Formats: sequence, structure tokens, C-alpha cells
Amino acid sequence: MASPVNKPMYKIELFEENELNKHFHENQVLPFYSELLGHVVRGRITKKYRYSCMIDISHSQKTTDFQKEQYNSRIVVSYRDLQTEAVQ
Repeated sequence: MASPVNKPMYKIELFEENELNKHFHENQVLPFYSELLGHVVRGRITKKYRYSCMIDISHSQKTTDFQKEQYNSRIVVSYRDLQTEAVQ
């Protein structure tokens, strides 16, 4: 039987829905400007956090194969930096 002393008093979570992130969902594809890559990238949200999300760039057309290999599933973007309309 677990002792109440070993029981956590609160649960720490990386995701909590709020006004900023409730407009986005996993697998949604959106453009964003990447300072790291130096251009606008279209990426798919793979994981949501409170104020940011992890992005998959494997299908981005402007991104080189080397960049995809180096940075795919390692790019975390603030919801405020995601563009909800397509960039021309």
C-alpha cells in the first residue's frame, strides 16, 4: 500500500488549455517564420504545450533535406508566432 507521504501533492503538466492555445489542434498545418531557418515554413503541430507547440517540418517545401534532418521534431514555436492565414 502506498504511503500518503510518497503521494505527490499536485500534478505538473506541460499542457493546460488556455485562451491562447485553444484555437490550435494537433496535426494542424500552419505557416510560421523561423529565425533559425531564415524563411517562412509550413509545419504540422505534433505536440501542444501551454504557450507553444512542437512542429513537424518534414513536408515543408522551402526547407532543405539537411535542415529537415537536423531540426525536424525539435522546433518549438510560440502560438503567437503561428500564422493562421496562408502566407503568399
